[in-house]
Amino acid sequence: MGRLSLEDKERQLDPDYVPPRWRSTDLDPVAKPQKKWEWYHVGGFWIAEGFSAAQIQTSSAAVAVGLNPGLALVAYSIGNLIIAIPCCAIGYIGSKYSVNFPVIARGLVYPPPPSDSSLIGVASSFGLWGSYLPIVIRMAVAPICADITASALLSLAIFWTVSLPFLYLSPPKLRWLFVAKVATMPLLWVALFTWALTAAGGFGPLLGSPSKPTNGMSTGYLFCYAITAAIGGASTFAVNIPDITRYAHDPRSSTLAQAVALPLCLTLTYLLGITLAATTQVVYGQVYWNPLEMVEVWDNRPAKFFTGLLFAFANIGTSTNHEIYEIVFAHDKQTWLVTQSRFLTI
Repeated sequence: MGRLSLEDKERQLDPDYVPPRWRSTDLDPVAKPQKKWEWYHVGGFWIAEGFSAAQIQTSSAAVAVGLNPGLALVAYSIGNLIIAIPCCAIGYIGSKYSVNFPVIARGLVYPPPPSDSSLIGVASSFGLWGSYLPIVIRMAVAPICADITASALLSLAIFWTVSLPFLYLSPPKLRWLFVAKVATMPLLWVALFTWALTAAGGFGPLLGSPSKPTNGMSTGYLFCYAITAAIGGASTFAVNIPDITRYAHDPRSSTLAQAVALPLCLTLTYLLGITLAATTQVVYGQVYWNPLEMVEVWDNRPAKFFTGLLFAFANIGTSTNHEIYEIVFAHDKQTWLVTQSRFLTI
């Protein structure tokens, strides 16, 4: 993210030059030499965003409240196909015209919707800072019964320290993080999926379990719940994905990559979550909708270590993707400063 300068380059060369308007390089269309993203970078974004403990919990929660695993998978697949349509459409605009979300929003609606400000609150409540800050507060003021250990706080501090530098990466450099996650996360997916099928004795016991809705909910209600959960998991990118695709040099290939990678990668992640939740019900007699809680009950220490390590890396990639929310907010505020004020810099 560059610094917003209220002095044009032309003014530095010619003191008498009067600029027609103030501008920021962050809001300008991306120059062709900087459009280096290939189709696999855009497709890899959805692996980097999709594969995380939080996304796995999204699908395993449907099994936890009583939906049949097969119906849950169908519902999440439908939701992913629905949300892929606006993501591909708005992503194509960003790649075609090399502009970001605030610029597109002002071309369609003025004044712009305040959604970008609320995105930061949503990301903070579920992301890196919002999820773990209450733990620190409880450790300082809560009694011993809060069950907060020194090892948990040490792990938290280590994770913060390791993940913080990734948040300073500029959007063009994020593509290398996506490539790294594409190379590692399929290994974890295959390992967990293989263990789940082996431990449960195949797909038969998993898919054969009937729907048992809880809390008075019906099967149809849970099916629709799963569809909306899948849509909600990627709904923010249905508006701000141009902040990523603007760096893609070929609009057609990047759009096709999204059209395939979004429903495929997210559905595979949801399939893993559904399978793990159903397996824990068969093996342990209860549903562990949180995969980290499932790993806790394993007896194999090396498996627990490497699974936890890869989940930590997966969460770093997902938390770094949440930088997109802050980028949207910063771009929007820069737009306001450029158009409304000559006295502020950020």
